[in-house]
Amino acid sequence: MEHVTKAARVHEHLLSLWEILRREQEHSLARLIEGALAEIADEDLVLSARVEQAGVVWRSLLRSARGGLADFGIWRDDEEERLRLNGEFQRHIAALESLLN
Repeated sequence: MEHVTKAARVHEHLLSLWEILRREQEHSLARLIEGALAEIADEDLVLSARVEQAGVVWRSLLRSARGGLADFGIWRDDEEERLRLNGEFQRHIAALESLLN
């Protein structure tokens, strides 16, 4: 049961990041997230292996060179909106780091 919950939470946060990146027209970063989403959805693997493989992809995304997720930020002229959107993005990053590391 723990793996089901963990896999669902990982999927939820990855999907949220993917949606944010698509909204911000960061298609190359969104495609990288799709790789982790594919691992978590791979029905040929047991759930624990899905989570493990998604973690491998996730960690590689965080170690990517310039222009990766670590360098990403949302820009808005309205500072309050910019802070809110970046906070939302960072909450998903932190949740995934906690779940997958």
